Amino acid sequence: MNTLSTGALALIPSKFRAGLLSFVLVLAASAQATFAGDGWTAVTGWQFVGVALAAAATYIFPLTQGPWPAALKTLGAVAGAVVAAIPPVIDTANGGAGWNGETIMLVALAGLNALASEWGVSQRLAATKAAVVSEEIPDAEIVALDPAAYRIVKTELSSR
Repeated sequence: MNTLSTGALALIPSKFRAGLLSFVLVLAASAQATFAGDGWTAVTGWQFVGVALAAAATYIFPLTQGPWPAALKTLGAVAGAVVAAIPPVIDTANGGAGWNGETIMLVALAGLNALASEWGVSQRLAATKAAVVSEEIPDAEIVALDPAAYRIVKTELSSR
């Protein structure tokens, strides 16, 4: 049986931090929308879809090579924020409430989702880099846990 060292096991949370933060924000957004203002409306539902898509993008999209490893994750989160911002504008044209506190809070949470994805990826890469540089964890274990982060960190370190 192949077991991982304690140091390698410590890398696992950093790999999933961005996605976890995004899903926590989706839960917070849906709870806020349900308990505030007019409750759950069609506009709130579409905003929730935008925030949920942003969270899914943060989890599903891979890290990219180059100067901005979190590009796809962050752009997916920003796209979700845009999707969350559109329904109130359309609803105003149909005689809806438009921008209110509930709407602003959902869009703000979508923006926080984008920031959380960027922060999560930077933490993931920092943890991987610390593990590679310290040499306390065998490279094979780091690769087994997070091959994308390992590849990016090794490319960065070799370019110095």
